[in-house]
Amino acid sequence: MTIRDIDRRLLQLFICTMPFLSALGVAVWLPLPTLIAVIGALFALLTGRLFQFVYFEKDDVLLAIVLLLGILAIVVNSDYAGEKNLNYTVWFAGTFALLIVWCRAWLRSSRITLDQIGAAATIALIIASAAVCFEFVLANTTGRYLSDIIPYSTPSEDLARATVLLFLSRPRGLAAEPGFSAMVFEALGPLAWIYLRNNRTLLVAVTAVVLPGFLLCFSAGGLTSLFLAGLIVMVMRRGIGRFGVIALVVVAILVVVISVDSDAQWIYDQVIGRKIDDLAGTGESTVDAVSGRSIVYQSVSAILTRYPLGIGWGMVAQMYYTGSHIPGIPEPVTKGMVSLYFEVLVSAGVAGVLTFALYLLRKIIRLARRTDPEANAVLFALIAVSIHHAVVLEFWYPLLWFLICTADYLTASTAVEVPDDFPVALQSAE
Repeated sequence: MTIRDIDRRLLQLFICTMPFLSALGVAVWLPLPTLIAVIGALFALLTGRLFQFVYFEKDDVLLAIVLLLGILAIVVNSDYAGEKNLNYTVWFAGTFALLIVWCRAWLRSSRITLDQIGAAATIALIIASAAVCFEFVLANTTGRYLSDIIPYSTPSEDLARATVLLFLSRPRGLAAEPGFSAMVFEALGPLAWIYLRNNRTLLVAVTAVVLPGFLLCFSAGGLTSLFLAGLIVMVMRRGIGRFGVIALVVVAILVVVISVDSDAQWIYDQVIGRKIDDLAGTGESTVDAVSGRSIVYQSVSAILTRYPLGIGWGMVAQMYYTGSHIPGIPEPVTKGMVSLYFEVLVSAGVAGVLTFALYLLRKIIRLARRTDPEANAVLFALIAVSIHHAVVLEFWYPLLWFLICTADYLTASTAVEVPDDFPVALQSAE
């Protein structure tokens, strides 16, 4: 086995373990897949190849600007800064360095094909679905969860225990919340399709195994993200295609059924409607692990009004834990802003979130310039996960960043010096 083979296997293992966002993690901010990425980087360092394949995209400057704006805001509000500010800054920087710069180099050094990425994504989806389905049965028959059987890095008090349809326990899978597991399906489903698309029998079989796991997450964010991502991709492609027609027909049927059937209406309200009420502030829920987001967003508005330049990375968590509040800011009700974009907004200010949005938009537009099926799949996944992060903070999860790296792998910048056979994503691996 060559060094490149080892690289490739470690990278596939990284993808296969993506459902383990909390289960078997070393720490909350170091889930199992990220640990595999660390091992991959150490292996490259020990074999003298770590810097051989590292390259930077012009867009990386935008992320550096976002990071620096958040650090500057900490300096401005240094009287209230503390340990959490340092922790968040280090992990934001570490996320960018490890899950973007290194993973991008990892893809390059391994010369992995998209079929091989898709094969690993298929295994990951099967693992994720099996975990969700098993836990759904376990939780609704015995009241126990997977976290009662195997170790989770997330503290027990932060593990969501949510119900749906009045009495059914929602399974978390191998993550801390059902919505996080749904993101795994959103991110890896399109990548798995790349591998499965030429084998219709296998595609049907895997879909039959994976679809129940996604649906049992009862994730309003997941369903909405996929729907919106589909619409956006169709608009960008100026056509709906065969799958678009099928999707529109399915959506039309669901709308009709929900409109005329009271039971279907009730199910819709329980799964999606109540989440919309919560975001609008018209629901009856209070802040907890799965709801009450509208109150958090009111805090975002208060911070934005008084501190448009931001208050610094981790300052919300610092105030939450210490009780020392920056003047004019209400007492935090959570450790974070339960949204990646709002966390960037309150940390790095308006300029920071606009710069971050520009970074993502440039990646999406650049990828959209390709018209091959592989690019369409990665584009769909990247847009879906980007949308879902509007209601998910956890920036240390590898899903969004790996999709960005895969997009870079497909659209290697001409601004960097690369070998003649790069990009090799659509070629056969050695």
